[in-house]
Amino acid sequence: MVVKSWAPQTSVLAHESVGGFKTHMGWNSVLEAICTGVPIVGWPLYPEQWMNKVLVVDDLRLAGVVEGYDKETVTAAEVEGCIRWLMESEGGSLQKRDTSGIGSPLSLST
Repeated sequence: MVVKSWAPQTSVLAHESVGGFKTHMGWNSVLEAICTGVPIVGWPLYPEQWMNKVLVVDDLRLAGVVEGYDKETVTAAEVEGCIRWLMESEGGSLQKRDTSGIGSPLSLST
């Protein structure tokens, strides 16, 4: 068994089988997901992650967000709803298109 303390997140996100990425909206993870063209589902926990959520979800519209993220407890149904939105809805399809469109030029600059 090999245990790594660090995973090559960009390589993992770039894999063709990845359909989306649930993240706490840390800035590095957001940039890695955008640069690899992976749609994002945000679940911010701390104040700086909330600010990243405002930019990426509300302003740029490059991510969805788990409803209820600002409550103490998020239900499995809320998480499922967000994942289903990403994978099955027109809004999720538009997000995939927009994220993949911006990802290619950005990946060239990193």
